[in-house]
Amino acid sequence: MRILIPVLVLLFSTSSYFGQQQSPNILLIIADDMGIDAIPGFGINDDLPVTPTLDSFREKGLAFTNCWAAPQCTPTRAAIMSGKFGVKTGVMRPPLILDTSHTSLFTKIKEQSTTDYAMALIGKWHIGGNDVSNYSHPKDSGVPYYEGLFTSQVSDYYNWTKVNSEGNEEQVTEYVTTHLTNSAISWIDDQTKPWFLWLAHVAPHVPFQEPPTGTYTTIPTDNRSTYLSMIESMDYEIDRLIKSMDAETLENTVIIFIGDNGTPGQANSYWPSGHAKASIYEGGIRVPMIITGKSVERVNEVETSLVQATDLHATILELAGVQLLGGTENSLSLKPTLKFENQVSKKINYTDYENGGIQYWATRNDTYKLIEDANGNEEFYNIVTDIKEETNLIGNLTTEQETIKKMLQQEAQTIRNDWSCNDGIKNGTETTIDDCNNTCGTTDVLSYDNIDCCGTPSSPSIYYEFVEQNERVVYSNNYPNHNFCFVADRTPEPYYRVYRFDLKPKLSGQVTSISRTNGRPVNFFGIALNGVYMMPAPATPFIFEDVNTGEYNWDWVFEPTTNIGDGRDFVGLDCASAHVNPNSGYHYHGNMFEYVEELDPGISTLDSPPTEVLQVGWASDGFPILYRFGPDKEGNIKEMFPSYQLKSGLRPGDGLSAPCGPYSGKYTNDFGYVAGKGDLDECNGIEASVTLTTAQGEETFEYYYVVTQDFPQISRCMKGNFNDSFISSSSALNDVDADGDGFVKAFDCDDTNPNINPFATDDPTTSFDESCGTTLGTKELALKDLGYYINSNPNNGNFAIISTNSEAYQVKLFSINGQLVREKTGEGVVEINNVTGAGVYLLSIIKQRKVLGTTKIIVK
Repeated sequence: MRILIPVLVLLFSTSSYFGQQQSPNILLIIADDMGIDAIPGFGINDDLPVTPTLDSFREKGLAFTNCWAAPQCTPTRAAIMSGKFGVKTGVMRPPLILDTSHTSLFTKIKEQSTTDYAMALIGKWHIGGNDVSNYSHPKDSGVPYYEGLFTSQVSDYYNWTKVNSEGNEEQVTEYVTTHLTNSAISWIDDQTKPWFLWLAHVAPHVPFQEPPTGTYTTIPTDNRSTYLSMIESMDYEIDRLIKSMDAETLENTVIIFIGDNGTPGQANSYWPSGHAKASIYEGGIRVPMIITGKSVERVNEVETSLVQATDLHATILELAGVQLLGGTENSLSLKPTLKFENQVSKKINYTDYENGGIQYWATRNDTYKLIEDANGNEEFYNIVTDIKEETNLIGNLTTEQETIKKMLQQEAQTIRNDWSCNDGIKNGTETTIDDCNNTCGTTDVLSYDNIDCCGTPSSPSIYYEFVEQNERVVYSNNYPNHNFCFVADRTPEPYYRVYRFDLKPKLSGQVTSISRTNGRPVNFFGIALNGVYMMPAPATPFIFEDVNTGEYNWDWVFEPTTNIGDGRDFVGLDCASAHVNPNSGYHYHGNMFEYVEELDPGISTLDSPPTEVLQVGWASDGFPILYRFGPDKEGNIKEMFPSYQLKSGLRPGDGLSAPCGPYSGKYTNDFGYVAGKGDLDECNGIEASVTLTTAQGEETFEYYYVVTQDFPQISRCMKGNFNDSFISSSSALNDVDADGDGFVKAFDCDDTNPNINPFATDDPTTSFDESCGTTLGTKELALKDLGYYINSNPNNGNFAIISTNSEAYQVKLFSINGQLVREKTGEGVVEINNVTGAGVYLLSIIKQRKVLGTTKIIVK
């Protein structure tokens, strides 16, 4: 049967049963002096500890097997804290101090995240020197709560000095690893909002001491076995920490585990002598890293891309909701790789170190590693076949190896003296990611300021929804229900169309673009719940034009949402990010400010998630479109972020036939999809369950789209079954609205009276059907229970109604569009004949001006 929206003002639907946004808790665990050779599962060494907790992290998360750090703890911790390599901060060896002029990770989370995080650092500090006068360094670095070991190590794991944020000392006689774990458990238990905890264990750093009984498996008989038992004890304590969290807290926590540098020489059983901690060989810098828990969708997988401990700075920022262009400083965000493979753009890894007054640095690509020092010494290794670095290839390089060596040298010098143009990060003086060596000579001008509203609606805004078989059908006059603006010759006018799309949409496994392969727009993305269609892709003349020939290059279309304004090369978008196409009427290009503010005042600028999600429309494949906020896969409402960012480097054009210069956002093609960067896929959608109250009642969908604050704002593609009624060139209804009520004759049972239309309310004192049969959708009475029967249904257009009552009754037959087809009054048997046109009709039985019930009639 047909179910209609009964009143004009019902334009949006919401759902409020979801939990509020849960920004993830972030737990960073750092092991002190633990190289990749001291942990199972990384394919190096057989002399390993028993670590069931860390094993479970790998099995439930993502292990990074090509992670570099600095060769000692201080420069690694300073790099994670600042996001910068040692050469940038001056902290290239212990016990140097990280100057507070380098903005810390904690300060950035506080100032840049939209979530108010509780934050703490518990454990080893060692980036503030060794002087007691500098005990305020954690607090000065933006750490709101600190307790732990201020310097490099304890002299006795069972008797050591603890320092807190206020610079107070406390002598502790509890095993360090146990005590730090207890402190972490206590601090987490006290939190009532999302938190970030940096837990820096001292273990398994020297002195090598037997841990508490019951916390380890390997019997400590020498340095190596004691070292392994200390790792096992730390694994035991990490397990205790994890088990102390309630299920909800743990489910919402992302856990990062990393070693800060390689295994110490006293406990080394794998690397050549001199190749362990405090060396720039793999034994000193290759460390284990595992990320598991919330936000990690790659389970029991291995990531072999080149990463650096420094990258945790940007990764944690993005996990905390800070949006970055690739990363920040020397730190590349690894957040995308937690969901998808092949998302690490770094092709060259770098680290540095100072020892004995000499600076050392190393660079590598997938296969080769170059070690250099300030005295001009060089070593070159095939790091894949010679991970122990026992065969220095210098002096016997092939032409290919010489080329790679030169490339690595040049990259190292760029990093050390400037900022890399190959790191996938917007840093240094770059205006976009890696846009160095720009000789274009053209500076793009962008504009994000919408034109103010300048007009008010003068016609009804019609969104008329009903169901036909398996399709949701919408009749619209495409006229906004909110204020707008226009140019003199392009005033919003009613534009009548009918849209159809799947009532129960499913993902098709294919992506349908709103543009042709040549870049020209071809499809509408969807329709808003006020009847205005969404067409985010622009058409001519908003494309690059060859200055010599005047020829358009459709590969480079001006992006409407970044070129808002009057004049050439700009798109005149009004206060709802919309304007008028002279051929197809008013339509939305981007963030629908004025429209959504009519629905939910303040929603466009809201900083925290609302209690209800806001549906603003339907996509052309039948999936709902939400505004900004939606449920994640766990059902928590949060702001949904797109996974697009500006591309790296420079456009390939010459400035004549195609644009040159950096990818600034001037053109739609300046943006690239980075899987996993945000919450949404390439079509700005997400596979997550959402239940909405729509015109058809409560409906649940397993996928939905989002109109976002940032590009693309409105999606440029669809992932379900696209319906051809959304092809932009499809004809509008060749009909008129004679009475100005918003309904053309085909949808209006009386187009001479504006008070009679599907949105009107029936007057019980008259015999008129003012609502054109809309009230038929409100009755579900069984006619046979009232003594009325249909003798043939389905039928060929001839059927009869049989009444067991002797009283007169009226019969009305309506088309599915609400038009009155037949009307007859009688007693007993009433015949309906010669109904032409196969389809579904609605039959109403009326007695004494009261609708007794309805039933569906099918004409074959």
